[in-house]
Amino acid sequence: MNWEAIGSIGEVIGAIAVLVTLVYLTLQVRQGNRLMQAQYREINRSAVLEVFDPIVRDGEFAELIEKSREDVGSLSVANQRRVFEQQRNELLLAQSIFVRARLIKEDRTARIGAGLAARMITSHAVALQFWESTEWEVEFEKAVTALLSESDTKEFA
Repeated sequence: MNWEAIGSIGEVIGAIAVLVTLVYLTLQVRQGNRLMQAQYREINRSAVLEVFDPIVRDGEFAELIEKSREDVGSLSVANQRRVFEQQRNELLLAQSIFVRARLIKEDRTARIGAGLAARMITSHAVALQFWESTEWEVEFEKAVTALLSESDTKEFA
């Protein structure tokens, strides 16, 4: 066997090794993406539970939130603050869901985050107040603003 034949065999083996490596890396990236999406969903689930836990666990607080929809001014300063903080947390959660979903290209979930914010803004004066006084992530603000401009004709995401 001459050196040319040995070199050719080496090139074929090298090409096969590169191909096997590319297939392996592709599989690893797919597995990493699936893991990242699972982690993303778990983070969202945990965040939603944490933000809405006070309302779920405390019936009086849930009633306070509903009462504040009609007339937040009738509440004590402490209760106004509690309502404001809850509305703030919910809007920040909606933004967080939107931003994380866009990072992993889950457009449906991003629309849900924007829709959640739009619903809050149109249904609660405190949420509207926080929305108007806060700087938001640019794409989130655009998505929510677009939904708000459509709010007369259809329900949100």
